[in-house]
Amino acid sequence: MEGFQSILKLIADGKLKEAETLLGENKERDGDYWYLGGLLAFFKGNKELSLNFFMKTLELNAGEKTKEYAKRHAAYILFSQGRFEKAIELLEKVKEKTIRDNFVLFVSYVMVGNSEKGGEYFKKCYLIDKARTRELLIEFYNQYVKGNPAVGEEERKEFLSLIEGMENN
Repeated sequence: MEGFQSILKLIADGKLKEAETLLGENKERDGDYWYLGGLLAFFKGNKELSLNFFMKTLELNAGEKTKEYAKRHAAYILFSQGRFEKAIELLEKVKEKTIRDNFVLFVSYVMVGNSEKGGEYFKKCYLIDKARTRELLIEFYNQYVKGNPAVGEEERKEFLSLIEGMENN
């Protein structure tokens, strides 16, 4: 898609209105277009539209890297919505997984009842970067566990114990 990098830079720089205008002027409606639309929607706070655009990207002609990023971003949105099985399905297809990808897979597998598989992904995170894994655990705890009435006191304590155990390693 012509202008892909220019639009991507505008989005990264927070110039969303300019990016939207430039994207709207583009005549191509390929996977790259939908991917950029997904990013734009996400940064404008519309996760559901963003998810739809990322999924559309996967159906159309787009570069391999663009499709990888679309899978990753869609999986993160699905994860944030508690749609763990679909997040797993997409992230398992990502070829080069980041520490965050492995972390999302760890939590997602645990949430669907497969702690063994989740543990494998936790080990991958830990081996990549112990300190970052701990940061991700704290971030997850603060966003999804702490204060969540669906999480029992025992689970909360286990989670804190895991975080504290990493502090000493």
